[in-house]
Amino acid sequence: MLKAAIKNLETQRNLLLGNLPEKMGSEFVSWHAKIFDTYFQDRMKEHTVCSTMHKEKCKFSVIALGGYGRNEQCLYSDIDILFLFENNVPVEAENIIREMVYPLWDLKFEVGHSTRTVKECISIAAVDYQILTSLLDARWICGDQELFLMLKEKLYQKLIQKKKKKILLWLSENSRKRHEYFKAATYLLEPNVKEGLGGLRDYHTMLWMAKAVNGRDDKGENKNLLQIPDKECMIFMHSLSFIWEVRNKLHQLAGKKCDRLYSEFHEDLAEYFHSQRNDDLHIIERFLGEFHEKVEVVKQRFQLFQSELIGTSGRNLMFRFLGKKTKVKGLIVRKNRLDFQSMAACVENPTLLIKIFLESRSLGLPICGEAKRTITKLSYLINDEFRKTKSVISDFEEVLNTADSENDILDEMLCSGLLAGLIPELKNIANRIEYDEYHAYPVDKHLLLTIRTINGLGRNNTEGENKLFYNLYHEITEIKLLQWAALLHDIGKGGHSADHSNIGAVLAEFILRRFGYQEAAIMTVSFIIKNHLLLKKTATQRDLNDEQTAISCASEIKDVALLKMLYLLTVADCASTGSKAWTSWTSILIRDLFFRVLRVLEKGELATETSLQIIRTKKEMFQTDSVWGKHPEESVSLWNNLSQRYLLAVEAKDIMDHLGLFKNLGEKKFVWHVMQNQCPETRTVTICAKNHAGLFSKLTGIFSLHNLNVLDVQAFTWRNDIALDIFQVTAPKDRLFEEKIWKRAEAVLENTLEGNFDIATALGKKFKIDGQLPFISLQKNSSVNIDDQTSAFFTIIEVHTYDSPGLLFRIADAIFNCGYDILVCKAATSADQVVDIFYIRDFDGQKPDKSEKLFQLKKAIEEIVKETIHDKPTNSKRSKK
Repeated sequence: MLKAAIKNLETQRNLLLGNLPEKMGSEFVSWHAKIFDTYFQDRMKEHTVCSTMHKEKCKFSVIALGGYGRNEQCLYSDIDILFLFENNVPVEAENIIREMVYPLWDLKFEVGHSTRTVKECISIAAVDYQILTSLLDARWICGDQELFLMLKEKLYQKLIQKKKKKILLWLSENSRKRHEYFKAATYLLEPNVKEGLGGLRDYHTMLWMAKAVNGRDDKGENKNLLQIPDKECMIFMHSLSFIWEVRNKLHQLAGKKCDRLYSEFHEDLAEYFHSQRNDDLHIIERFLGEFHEKVEVVKQRFQLFQSELIGTSGRNLMFRFLGKKTKVKGLIVRKNRLDFQSMAACVENPTLLIKIFLESRSLGLPICGEAKRTITKLSYLINDEFRKTKSVISDFEEVLNTADSENDILDEMLCSGLLAGLIPELKNIANRIEYDEYHAYPVDKHLLLTIRTINGLGRNNTEGENKLFYNLYHEITEIKLLQWAALLHDIGKGGHSADHSNIGAVLAEFILRRFGYQEAAIMTVSFIIKNHLLLKKTATQRDLNDEQTAISCASEIKDVALLKMLYLLTVADCASTGSKAWTSWTSILIRDLFFRVLRVLEKGELATETSLQIIRTKKEMFQTDSVWGKHPEESVSLWNNLSQRYLLAVEAKDIMDHLGLFKNLGEKKFVWHVMQNQCPETRTVTICAKNHAGLFSKLTGIFSLHNLNVLDVQAFTWRNDIALDIFQVTAPKDRLFEEKIWKRAEAVLENTLEGNFDIATALGKKFKIDGQLPFISLQKNSSVNIDDQTSAFFTIIEVHTYDSPGLLFRIADAIFNCGYDILVCKAATSADQVVDIFYIRDFDGQKPDKSEKLFQLKKAIEEIVKETIHDKPTNSKRSKK
């Protein structure tokens, strides 16, 4: 019979798997569980030991636990089994386990089993609530059913009824910790479909809470246990089915249990779930948008269920809510939740639709589900007349002003539909995903997080950079305009145009006029939205030591108050995008630019006389602290060899350090100094060298070879043909052996300059062996642009493309081979692309004119860019890792 049971299991499972494209959701997981039920039932019927024990009245049952117990058996999920005995576990139990479990192990199924008596189950569950939840999911498969019912009855009588409050608090706290953990950016970019926010675990927790409160088992479907209204239940169950289907497809793609939505599976999943919507979204963005929509449904249902359950689960559990009353006419507190007195009250006074959210925050009470349904039903009341009502504008401004990390009032308004009712344009960006490594949140959620971050800057009065943000926030007189700009700054991403800043500015004007704002306020918000990327782009893509950079930026902004608002929005926008969009290095660059522009706006453009005074001051310091001591004539000679650009760009202390490097150079080809920065993720590497052909490109190659990413470069050539290059690079990943890494890199550079090492060949071998490919989300256009207008002294080359190992070296090498020097290099990021900026001059130190040679350089870089763009990276399935 063993062979028959196994054969039947394999046949039924293969038949089910053969229909995977048609059904992998709720129907699949249920049928998958039944197939294993049949296997255990077949084995029970024919196993001689089972028959003998039955005749001897030795009661035992085979019980399904966990997901298997809930009839949610996903493709490669564990099969959790309990062999339950009445008073003691007989020696024959080992033989039963061998006969039932071992064949499944032979077929490579993950089977977890335990053998316990009823008493043991109760005692273990009393101290380990993880075991308790698995028993709450327990389902009888075969054997003595009365024994199973005895376990369930004793579980409720001796444990759940006595510890209901403690169990509920544990479930609630466990969910809070889990949600907090899975809020990390990595889990937002690659969410966990089981444990993440709105994942299947939220649904499971709802079931456990309901069973604990009701003190009974679910005799019907789980949806009956949760008591969700029919229309909402249909949406909820459809969302769960979608998530189950995603999980099963993940298992299939990975070839094993896999609950993380890894990027390498996104395209396959998108093709499987592809929709026919006629929009500008890539198929992956459509799939991820739908996924976020479904998990949002589950998350909101979980939060509503939990709040309603708490409101009806007894005096002792949530005593802190007792006695709270509302003074707002038309609102009432029912069962520790906020509700409308009646639908008629809302029709008579529609402003209650927004006041209930403010009162919810004020009292710390959740809004009941019925009130949220009322808001949906009365959405027709939200019209232009409603929007222009003074109390509505005032209340909404208060909502924006009070939004912070401690409350989710804006999220509540968004999920209820009220926010989209007030601002219908938000519907175009609902659950809209920007598929790259940097945007961790859907666009609509990013906007809400940006407002909370803005307000957080005005509440954090600590030292350092936070103190600066705090002071600037409180210097802004019209803070509500900044909050409006934060809410609407990406509203333009709902259209087909790539220029979301300009589109958003126009939409913002329309939205604010609809609310009845004055024209001056409207134009301020519009300007901020139109230019909300100006500071970041300028700071990361332009030479901040070039006076023209700050002057150009200041001429665009014109007003100090606008600059302060733009700066705070830039900080909040970056910080609310994701960890890769807001780093210490980015923060330093943007802050530096802010102060430079502020100086221009407050004191006027940096005049030549000011520049000369800066140089004179540095010269005086140099003369009083000369590195040559007794030979001042050498010091004077050296000073005369320093270029004006170098003297203006470099701080006096750093100049002295550089001269010290030069003194130590002697007959060597180069000397360098590596320094840890204020930003812990970066290092400053200063190289003083006898000018060597292609030195810059060789240096970038050395850094790439040692996995050090170049962020910024200032390259100077003194009049005595000495090259002084200042690199900002990322710190080595292995900090423990950092000193050895730098020594190894120094030795490789020495061999390279001696002509004994070919850096290009070494890079090719390294990345071929490592198999390093860039993260490529969607195929977007790469470009190479030549700008000869921005700077009076340099031609600027902008390269927008996907990152790849050794890319910077190859471009720098091409620039050198075409006869140009690189004086400044900036390596920035724009979503999943890199933006490499090069300030170049010819070998005579002149700004290149547009010529055939410059055209050839552009073509050469474009060829490099083409090589960078790969097809989709090969999936190195995580099952192999």
